[in-house]
Amino acid sequence: MRKLSLVIIMTIMATTVLTVSGCSTSSSSTPSPSYAMHATAGGTAFNVTTCIAGNLGGTLSILGSTVGGPPMISLYFMAWPGTTGTTTLGSSGSSGISYATYIPTASLTGSKDSQSGTITITSVSSTTISGTFSFTCSDGTAITGGTFTAKRG
Repeated sequence: MRKLSLVIIMTIMATTVLTVSGCSTSSSSTPSPSYAMHATAGGTAFNVTTCIAGNLGGTLSILGSTVGGPPMISLYFMAWPGTTGTTTLGSSGSSGISYATYIPTASLTGSKDSQSGTITITSVSSTTISGTFSFTCSDGTAITGGTFTAKRG
């Protein structure tokens, strides 16, 4: 239930960010930053151009998704100190443990939870959070070479 609630919250945040970021009154020629997530998921390229981050009660939640939903990867950095750093991932059922979820299809019953791995936050600004990740799901699916630049929500 906790996982489903977080996925729903992150999906709402992504929709809001996409709606708001699509409205601009600036005529500046400065290009806006690219908010994206890339990885290899079970041997298949995972490349999405929607990536948002939010700090919900001390948990840094990062969502990489296509517009409208899966595939998506959600990263949860528990007790995030607000700066750069690395956390070790466990399973989503463990209280207080950072974890990740890979959802390859529109069916939430097909979601794959992390068993082990890491999230490393490499850069934090007032508007973006960037980093790397990799994890192995409980079913053996490997998520490797992950990178992200997320818009702070």
